[in-house]
Amino acid sequence: MIITWARPEWLMLLALTLLFPLVGWVSARLRRRRVARWGIANPDKPRFRGLVEAMFLAGWVMAIIGLAGPRWGTMLEADRLYGRDVVIILDLSRSMLAADMLPDAQGAVTRWEVARNGIRDLANAAQRRGGHRLAVIVFAARAKVWIPLTHDYDHVRRMIDELDARYPPPEILLNPAAGESGTRIGAAITLATQLIDPRFPRATDLLILSDGDDPVLDQEWQRGVTAASNAGVPIHTIGLGDPQQGSTIATGPNELLEFRDVPIVTKLMPEPLEQLARQTGGVAWMTERTPPLLGDWFRSELEPRTERELDADALPQPAPRQTWFYLAALLAWTVSFYLERAYANPGLGRRGADGGQR
Repeated sequence: MIITWARPEWLMLLALTLLFPLVGWVSARLRRRRVARWGIANPDKPRFRGLVEAMFLAGWVMAIIGLAGPRWGTMLEADRLYGRDVVIILDLSRSMLAADMLPDAQGAVTRWEVARNGIRDLANAAQRRGGHRLAVIVFAARAKVWIPLTHDYDHVRRMIDELDARYPPPEILLNPAAGESGTRIGAAITLATQLIDPRFPRATDLLILSDGDDPVLDQEWQRGVTAASNAGVPIHTIGLGDPQQGSTIATGPNELLEFRDVPIVTKLMPEPLEQLARQTGGVAWMTERTPPLLGDWFRSELEPRTERELDADALPQPAPRQTWFYLAALLAWTVSFYLERAYANPGLGRRGADGGQR
């Protein structure tokens, strides 16, 4: 049996449970000192104290394991799964480091951070009804499959959180010696079409999140139009960035991306993104500086479209088991609570037939 975890980072909290026995030991020493110094009768009943503390600690261990999302075996699904396949194409080129999106409480937000948050929002929306499959392609000078098509939305969110445009996967980086462009949208779309399930092209969408800024201006994106048209799938585009005011690209504290000692300026280039959508029957949404609510967009634009259906047996998914651990934690805390009450009030609940205390 293979155990996987939806949120393995929560397991680090198990280290904190090691403090519980230490706190209990210190508390016991303080009680003994108080008894020895002041002659106060010790109210402790050792018979239950160790069990109370053990059950309390076990409850926390079970709760933390539950929060980590343990999964094993396969979950039982309905006979058929209905939904759409969405292949998300995320631009991680250097221009996506420009911080020209509307600011939040901490300041301006970079384009790639807004795109990453949008993908999380889309994954949440897809999970509400279920049945949809998501995949992610990342690209700059080259393209890479980051997440194959999957129903595992926890996995999608976890893998998206690992992305950082400041430190992109080395496989997609520019090779200056080869004279490459740092933004190859066409190559990314071509790779994305390879993930399409050939049984369901009418239930598949390609979704690009990009600023459309390719300094080479060689219309390489037309390759993507050809690939998507041959596959029979639409390309939807989400444009990020300010189309009017150019922005510099910060590569570090007080460091700007330069070309021949001149800071590079980037802005949203809507034309290639609009052409990609128009020529393939997709939808172009130039959000400009406004962070897109991709969850709402998914439900209004994509979810109502033609759906594919799959046999659930062909898609075994790891079954979530966290409920068992939550119940175990609740049981352990309940036992600890009642033992503590019995420990503090040894005569509680023992009444005679006449209602008097025995």
